Amino acid sequence: MYKISFSLLFVGLLGCTQAQPPSDIERIVTTLAADDMEGREAGTPGAKKAADFIAEEFRKAGLSYFDNLSTFQQPFQLIENKVTIEALQINDQPSQYKEIFIVANTPTIKVDRLEAVRTLRISAQDNFSQRFNTFKDTTGQWVVLVDPVHHATFKKYRTFFQRTQTSLGDSSTSRALVFLLEKAPIKTLQVTATNTLKKRNLQNVVGLLEGKSKPKDFIIFSAHYDHIGIQSQAVNGDRIANGADDDASGTTAVIALAKHYAQTKENECTLVFVAFTAEEIGGYGSQYFAQQVNPEKVITMLNFEMIGKLATFGQKSAFLTGFSMSNLGELLQKNLEGHDFQLHPDPYPNQNLFYRSDNATLARLGVPAHTLSTAPIDEDPYYHTVDDEVNTLDITNMTTVIEAIPIAIKSIVKGQEAPTRLPSE
Repeated sequence: MYKISFSLLFVGLLGCTQAQPPSDIERIVTTLAADDMEGREAGTPGAKKAADFIAEEFRKAGLSYFDNLSTFQQPFQLIENKVTIEALQINDQPSQYKEIFIVANTPTIKVDRLEAVRTLRISAQDNFSQRFNTFKDTTGQWVVLVDPVHHATFKKYRTFFQRTQTSLGDSSTSRALVFLLEKAPIKTLQVTATNTLKKRNLQNVVGLLEGKSKPKDFIIFSAHYDHIGIQSQAVNGDRIANGADDDASGTTAVIALAKHYAQTKENECTLVFVAFTAEEIGGYGSQYFAQQVNPEKVITMLNFEMIGKLATFGQKSAFLTGFSMSNLGELLQKNLEGHDFQLHPDPYPNQNLFYRSDNATLARLGVPAHTLSTAPIDEDPYYHTVDDEVNTLDITNMTTVIEAIPIAIKSIVKGQEAPTRLPSE
C-alpha cells in the first residue's frame, strides 16, 4: 500500500524518457539549482528566492506552520563584527603591545581606568579553553588578564578574533571583554576600539504535519538549502555555484517527503520538515532552529546531505553518518529488510561527516540526529564548484533513495519504536 501511494506521488519518475515531462523530483531540484537562484548564498536575493519557493511547496503540500510562526519562513539575524584597536596605553605608556584581543558585540569599547572596570583572570593552573568558555555569556565590560604560561593558546585565539566574527544576533545583552597577556604587572590601562557591525537577515523554512496519536513526539526531516553563491573567478565563463547535489538534492527530499506524508497521513508522531540556511557558513540556521525546539521532544532527526550521486556501494544504497552513535541506523536497516535498498555505515570515518552537517547541533543536545547521504565525498570533482549542476546528478537513483525513506523510518513515524539518545554535551 505504501509503495503504491509513494509511486503515485512521483508518477513517471523511474525509467522516464526525454519525451516524458520531468518528474516532481527533477522539477524541484532543477528549480533550486537554476542559475536564477544565484547559488543560494545565505542572505542573498537568490537564497530568499529559494526560501520563497520552498515555502510555496510546503503550502501546496498542506503543511501547518511551526510553533508560533505565522508563515513557513523562520526569520533570524546574523551579526558580523570586526574589532579594530585604535589606541592602547599600558602603565601610562603608549603601546604597540601585540598580546591583546577583544570579544565584543558593542559598537565602541573604551577603558579609561583599569580600576573602573571589572577584572577576571585566567591563571597558570587554569585550562585556557575551558576558562574562556565560562566567559561566553558574560555581560558588561571586563578586562581578562591571562597568565603568560598560556602564550601559545592565547596567540591562536588572538589570530581568530582579529578576523571578522559571525554570530547569531542577540541585542538583548551587551558585552566587551578585553583579553591581555600579562607578561608584566599591568597597573594602568587605557583602550579605545571600534567594532564594525553588519546585520544579515536570514530565514529557515519550516513546516509541520501534526501526529495523530503522539503529537508531542517530533521527528525532523531536514536539509540545508543554501550554497556558496556567485564565485569571484569564472570557470569557462560560469561563476554560479549552483549546488545541485549540495544540497538542492537533500532539500528536494524534504519537500518530497512532506508531500508524501501529507497525502498518506500515516504519521502518528508529529513530523517537522526543515530547510536550513547558513549551513555553509557555520550551521547558523540549525543552531537558531535548535533554540526554538525542546530537544527532549525530538525522537529523531534525519538530515539529508548530497543524495544526488551514486554512493560508493552502488545503486539503491546510501550511508548514515555516526552510525554507531545511536541505534537509528539499525532500526532503519531492520525496516528495509526484504527490500532491495541498502543502508550502510559511513564509509568515510576520517572525514568527520557526522559533525559537518546540520544534524550536529541537535546531536550535541542528545537527539539521535544523523545525516543520510550518498556523496562519494573523497572523489567528487564537482563539490563546491560551479560544475555542481543538475546534469551531474543521477535523478533515477536519487528518487530511489527518497522512496526508500518512508520504508526505512516507518516504525518510528508510526510511534512503534524510538532510537537510543545521544549523550548531551
